[in-house]
Amino acid sequence: MLYRVYLNMSVSLRDSALDAYESMAPGYDALMRGDVYAKWLSELEHLARSYGLRGNRVLDVACGTGESFLPLLARGYRVTGCDISPNMLDLARQKAPSVSLHQGDMRDLPVYGVFDLVTCLDDGLNYILNEQDLRRCFASFARNLAPEGRAIWDLNTLFQYRSQFAEDRVRDGGAVYLGWMGQVENRSAMRGSVVEVMVDVFERRDDGAW
Repeated sequence: MLYRVYLNMSVSLRDSALDAYESMAPGYDALMRGDVYAKWLSELEHLARSYGLRGNRVLDVACGTGESFLPLLARGYRVTGCDISPNMLDLARQKAPSVSLHQGDMRDLPVYGVFDLVTCLDDGLNYILNEQDLRRCFASFARNLAPEGRAIWDLNTLFQYRSQFAEDRVRDGGAVYLGWMGQVENRSAMRGSVVEVMVDVFERRDDGAW
């Protein structure tokens, strides 16, 4: 399975992102383990509050398996989530059955409600390839925000592409085993280039085979 992050290339965003995350869903949490979501979300919440966030209604865009909203849910926020991948959403539903979850492309989200905070974390916006699509994403955020609402998101940096995306690593998730193989040669990712990672996802079958 090929997981691609496109910095600036004319390809089908929906097809590339959907195919990648549908295939990677079974091993996604094992791949991301060790990420300190609780601390990270605490810092982002503090940042949003410092910029005037009030209220506790949250829309988590590109919510994945739910790890990006669980710390906010535990803090008493009322969370709604959306993601392009049905398989990722199925895993999120298992963790948080009370959360309203929707499948959607972040460039064309309908109005899911009125939210005090919109989040888009774990590099979802790195799939946005041009200014027009970025404006569509921000318009999606805006039509779901309360009049005094706030939006917060993150992006991968060139340093991350030149390091993490240039390395190989293995994750053993028990019933899932992953091999991450960076495809960036000589740590030379530049703005406008294509960055690829090969992620092999193995699941243990009932008969013990992979």
